Amino acid sequence: MRPNISLLYVIQICFLSATSAQVDTSLLLPTLEVKQSRIENSKVGSQGVNWSAEELQSRSFQNLTSLLEQEAGIYMKSYGLGSLATSSIRGGSAGHTLVLWNGLPIQSPMLGLLDLSLLPLQSVDQISVQRGGNTALWGSGAVGGIISLGNQAHNEKGLRVSSQTSFGSFDNFQQSFDLFVGSKNWQSRTRFSFQEASNDFYYDIAPGFPQRQQTNATLLQHNFNQDIYWNPSERQQIALHYWRQFSDRQIPPTNTQTRSEAYQVDRSDRLVLEWRKVNDRSVYQTKLAGFDEDLQYFDPQIQLNSPSHFYSLIGEFSGQWYGKNGYQLLAGYTQTYNEAESNGYQTQEQENRSALFASILQRKSIWEWQLSFRQTLVDEGLIPLVPTLAGQYQVLPNLRIKGKVSRNYRLPTLNDRFWRPGGNPDLKAESGWSEELSLEGTWSENAFAISGSLTGFNRQIDNWILWSIRTGQNFWSANNIAAVWSRGLESRLNLSYRL
Repeated sequence: MRPNISLLYVIQICFLSATSAQVDTSLLLPTLEVKQSRIENSKVGSQGVNWSAEELQSRSFQNLTSLLEQEAGIYMKSYGLGSLATSSIRGGSAGHTLVLWNGLPIQSPMLGLLDLSLLPLQSVDQISVQRGGNTALWGSGAVGGIISLGNQAHNEKGLRVSSQTSFGSFDNFQQSFDLFVGSKNWQSRTRFSFQEASNDFYYDIAPGFPQRQQTNATLLQHNFNQDIYWNPSERQQIALHYWRQFSDRQIPPTNTQTRSEAYQVDRSDRLVLEWRKVNDRSVYQTKLAGFDEDLQYFDPQIQLNSPSHFYSLIGEFSGQWYGKNGYQLLAGYTQTYNEAESNGYQTQEQENRSALFASILQRKSIWEWQLSFRQTLVDEGLIPLVPTLAGQYQVLPNLRIKGKVSRNYRLPTLNDRFWRPGGNPDLKAESGWSEELSLEGTWSENAFAISGSLTGFNRQIDNWILWSIRTGQNFWSANNIAAVWSRGLESRLNLSYRL
């Protein structure tokens, strides 16, 4: 670790905080409202939850892990502050939850997952979680659900500067800085956040044993975000999103170790350029993105240096058309190129993915239905057509029924295919069907409101990919197992009273 870096950041941020100011110019701009249309469409027939910018502001010093831990139906596997955190939705693995940033997947193509502890809430303006299969609209990995992070323009102009500071136990220090500048046709928002902690707490090993103090657990993280929005006309918007993350964290010893000197350094740069055109009955959108990430693991005790690196290039074009009788038609094309290198690979590995997707949606006053398809080509292999049928119906003014049937798949990751030893280039893609049925009810009177839902779900996945030690082997390897059957019930109840 390099503790002297943190002092420099504290001095810089404190100087910026001392010069903070705010100009209250709440003016409504005559500009288009940019939304992720496919996120809105994927809600038909499924259960989900959303957090707006105002709700995230009150949790500004949390990360995504702590936010999702409070949400029923999402199991977070976390090893504590600064350590690895992944999610499990409806019995799926961490690779069965697709994480999106401004509508594009940001998981590592090497591991097929994302460490959610690295994502602070200060870096995004909205978060949406949709449970259930969404492969037809979003592609590989959207088996258990999707977590969508987004940045959006704000309908204001002028200058706004703000800074926040937080102190906590075990030397936990956090600082954030936010600068917004806007006019009639363009906006710029710059955000920076910093966190460090020693994590030297005491914990119990087992009954009858003395407490042990955590060692080698220091954390250093910082995030930088730059969002620029330009409206060349009232019906067009061009947006640029840049997100840089850096994390330097020590790896504490296990209960069977006396000490540890291991540490891990993560670095990621993400850039997305968007163009959006809104017509009277259509919306066109183009996205170009480049993601570049490094992960380096060091363990001086065993002289281990394990670096890995990948970058992804993504291009996407989509169009949405609005017809009569509540019909909406969505169609698009996505092209993805992944390249990765690691000590565990024999050579630099590459992967090309092409996908066509489409959906038709009809919205009426008391019912909605949607039919979606996706056709994917990976390198030279064609993935079977993936359909989804979803619908919902307002049975009574306070009661609604929702349902969805979808086919889903997850492609093997680069590590699954090429890691040595243990990788298997002949792995089959996971595939299967999922169904869900929900009842939702709401009731309110005066200042009191109650809402609830009950959802039953069923999912069977064939060729589930599992790393295990097979008979006669002395190392872990990736293999397809026959099938995994997941089923269950989800219940939610919300009560509120306005004072």
